[in-house]
Amino acid sequence: FRLSQLSNPSHITNNSCVDKLRSADEHSYQEHAMLAATRSQRARAASNTGEQALLVLRKSGWMGTPDDARSEAVCRAAALADDTYGPANEAEGRLTIDAATAQRLVLAISTEPPPLSDADDFFACRARHAAERACGASRLIMRFAKQGACDSAHVLVTAGFMPAAVGAYQRSVSVALSDETSDVERIEAFKLAWNAANALEALASSVGQRTQGPNDAFQTTRADVCGEYATLGVLETVSTVLAASKLRDSPAVAFQLRRTLDLAGITFMGLRDLSVVDASLVRDIGSYVGDSDGQIDSCALYALYALTVMQDEATEASKSLTDAALEALCEPHLVEAIAHAILRGRAVSGGFIIEVLAKNAPSHARAFAKPSVIGALLEVISLNSDEARTAYAKQHTYGSTSRWTEHTGFVAADGGHVEHTREVDELCAYALLSLLMVDAFTGEPKLEAAIVVPIVDKLRASCVDPTPGPALYELRNKCLKILQTLAQRHAKAIMEADGVDVAIDLLKQLKLPGSTAVPRFTQLAARNVCAFLAPLISAGPAYADAVRLELKEYTNHPESQTFTEYTHLYTHRLTFEWFCDQLLNAPGGPPEFMLE
Repeated sequence: FRLSQLSNPSHITNNSCVDKLRSADEHSYQEHAMLAATRSQRARAASNTGEQALLVLRKSGWMGTPDDARSEAVCRAAALADDTYGPANEAEGRLTIDAATAQRLVLAISTEPPPLSDADDFFACRARHAAERACGASRLIMRFAKQGACDSAHVLVTAGFMPAAVGAYQRSVSVALSDETSDVERIEAFKLAWNAANALEALASSVGQRTQGPNDAFQTTRADVCGEYATLGVLETVSTVLAASKLRDSPAVAFQLRRTLDLAGITFMGLRDLSVVDASLVRDIGSYVGDSDGQIDSCALYALYALTVMQDEATEASKSLTDAALEALCEPHLVEAIAHAILRGRAVSGGFIIEVLAKNAPSHARAFAKPSVIGALLEVISLNSDEARTAYAKQHTYGSTSRWTEHTGFVAADGGHVEHTREVDELCAYALLSLLMVDAFTGEPKLEAAIVVPIVDKLRASCVDPTPGPALYELRNKCLKILQTLAQRHAKAIMEADGVDVAIDLLKQLKLPGSTAVPRFTQLAARNVCAFLAPLISAGPAYADAVRLELKEYTNHPESQTFTEYTHLYTHRLTFEWFCDQLLNAPGGPPEFMLE
């Protein structure tokens, strides 16, 4: 049944709900009046541009039954988004919301549903679900605006959608969790809470990070939206739901929990003042990472990931996470849960959390220098093919997270920068490096030494049929920096793993066939290898001699000319001079070409 069929009276008079009401008592004045009112409402054409646009918009969407096409004011204004099917990006027509339509939707959302009554008639039942339907309609508007099919979603925002939806969310959660609420009322309250949270999430996820000016459909930013959510008390209600879910074993509570964690995550992703996030909330969310329900586990981890994304972007200490909140991210249970998550396909989120904590809370981040975490990171780092990385990612079935950047070191076919999607092995290498850079392994020399062989093996694997580009450069860079950090303390382990031989192989591949690297990055690739070898030479005379002999032998290969070509330039003259110094001090004297 399509909404376009509403124009045909035969479909309306066959409405099953109306037929039931009519058959109960054909001689009842009340039912005759109700039937007349229903017919009158359904026959009336949409009276304003907002209703007309919404009606046109829904022509391409299927409705479950004719009962879904009911038509009191709020319902008709949204056309009505009850149980409708069909993706927003496949709908025909554009959406134009006028102020009157927006105000009716906001009024419906903000109006508390009337209490249940044994004498409830058709319209009383409809009125009790008006807020729920209006939330669904608002969510639909947000989705179309995000797709570029609605330019006037800002009318709904300025009409007061956010305080209305937050109020509905808070009221319904309070009713649902009250011991005095009947089972029927509790179910209805949970449904409204779910729909209100879904609508709030739709707005926050649809609006852009920055406004596009007068042509912006929302005319606001994600930071403004999420900031208002926090001001209106969304996070306190999130805390209430999380606490209640620990005490109640109920499918309805579990269902609400997933939506609540989603709302927390999308709110965090735009929140610029993180000082309002209480440590207890971080702790409560963290307690669900590793939950037996994979979807709840995933939602909780994403919420913490979003929190650390915004922490990484914070520019003022007063608006960063409190020390207590940062410490809550490093509690033993959460550390182990993140290690497990990294093993099970979520290295992007788990690795980034470690990276940000090492940067912002190094004293707390030392909690991640544990065998379980390091083992998980090294296992992901060992993934050496696209097939292995794809199989790894498929372990995680609930959504996906990726990180990418425009890389300035390589030139795209159109002359611009290359878009670099950061692979999981590189991200885990960076998380490991972040821990090393803050001395997280103090007192754990054996654990630190265990890093050497896997990293040398990773570099060795990168030399086999390498594909030039940002991914290869960044991976090698991270691994070399790890070895550079370990070189003085674990020189013996590096030498035994043939780390110097691998370094020389990298020098032989400075300029690969087909590479579009700009000269500066070829120079940096040479410098990165030398930066690793320098502390190894400083570790002792025996190590120095071994490294210098390898460098001396390298000059017999034609690839050494590439090194000379790129490092003798002024910008990287120090690298070239360091290289020459090592050759001059090599056992048996410098190579013959330096004596000529």
